[in-house]
Amino acid sequence: MKPQPKDYQRTGIRLLTKQRNAALLDDAGLGKSLQMIRAANDLNADRILVTAPAIGRVSWVLQFAQWDLQPRPVYQYPADTAGLVPTGRCAIIVSQDWLSDRKKAKAFNKLLRLSERFDCGFHDEAHFLKNPMAQRTQAVYGRKDNTDSVTACCDRNWIASATLTPLNAGELYPHLRALFPDLLISIFGRVPTLGQFQDRYCDVQQGTFGRKILGNKKAAIPELKNALAPYILSRRKTDVLTELDPIYSEALPLKIADKSIVKEAVRLLDQEPDQLSDDEFLRGVAMAYSDNAEYSTARRTLGELKVKPALQWIIGWLESNPTRKLVIFAHHTSVMEGIAKGLNESKSYSGGVSYINGGTPANIRADQVENFQTYDSIRVFLGQNKAAGTAITLTAASDVLLLEPDPSPENNYQAISRCHRIGQQSSVVARFGHVADNYIERRLASTLARRATDVSELFGSEQQGYIPNRIAY
Repeated sequence: MKPQPKDYQRTGIRLLTKQRNAALLDDAGLGKSLQMIRAANDLNADRILVTAPAIGRVSWVLQFAQWDLQPRPVYQYPADTAGLVPTGRCAIIVSQDWLSDRKKAKAFNKLLRLSERFDCGFHDEAHFLKNPMAQRTQAVYGRKDNTDSVTACCDRNWIASATLTPLNAGELYPHLRALFPDLLISIFGRVPTLGQFQDRYCDVQQGTFGRKILGNKKAAIPELKNALAPYILSRRKTDVLTELDPIYSEALPLKIADKSIVKEAVRLLDQEPDQLSDDEFLRGVAMAYSDNAEYSTARRTLGELKVKPALQWIIGWLESNPTRKLVIFAHHTSVMEGIAKGLNESKSYSGGVSYINGGTPANIRADQVENFQTYDSIRVFLGQNKAAGTAITLTAASDVLLLEPDPSPENNYQAISRCHRIGQQSSVVARFGHVADNYIERRLASTLARRATDVSELFGSEQQGYIPNRIAY
């Protein structure tokens, strides 16, 4: 007999069955896939199309096996279908990453238009569809309108994400243009451009190098929130899972010997960091991290220098907690490889390591997760922030080390939520590793609470409990 949904999940199921298009923005770990599958069951949907990040494809196969009340073949496209679209009752899962290839997406959309329509489209981790110019967004949502898209081939479309607008309300635009054009027309009198939408709901600064979004226009957010209310459901763990303990977070200072690289990393920021507000500081670090080659190199070097002191802490922790498991997230592959090599060569740790980076094939990723969840001897999960930070469950561990925290609090929260979700039996402790003598890293660890404010104002929720709250230097 299939497990029964919880009361709050039944609320989500009712919303989805009521609305042709809707957004389920529940916290990570609250069972968004369960709610979508059971809502499709209540509608007697035969054909379901799922788009998800590559790492989530295998997870969706398992979710259908666990929750679907209408047994149907489940295919990962194109590997399981020889590149064809099966007929009749089925669920087809296609990777949003695969759709990033324009030729593949165009051929797939053509096949969809020639095939039987789908009753429901599930679009998981929809925050990856926030850029209207990105190929994956255009494949799922269409280019100028919704006619040449995956969603146009589905009678209903439901999107799911715990962090739909990581930066500002303007990131809602691709979803609204594709799925809720009537809502936009009711507000603007027509479907607006992205710029017009941003001007209404975002604090936009016109600079020498173009438009810069500083955040949300707070006075306008209530209008948008009220318009979205019938179509969106957003719950936090603290609201609906009273049996799930909160996340406890703390900073983990790491001492490194090379002082010159510490000074260099500070120098490479365009402005003196102590003169910036917290929000300006986080934006500056994020931009430098992605756009400044020198700074990115310095950050990688800092990460690599963390490996030795981090290994000392990790091995000591494993020895002191012989029955517990540890999840470690890092950004750079060289940092991950250094940790894995150190653990494999350690005379003090004889257990196994599950490992996922951006190049790990989807089927092997699933095996790595299952091994970590199943076998007591595999006590360490080592994952790359983006490749393993969403769509998987790691509840075998209740301790998380973010060795290279992301400048975005939401991304860190997603990673920690691999452990802090349904099935977790213990309090989750998240540790933010940072170079003790580096001002930028210390401040980054102490300001990760920021930028959740705009999300709470728009969706009526709070994203707290995953920030360093016991920092001592």
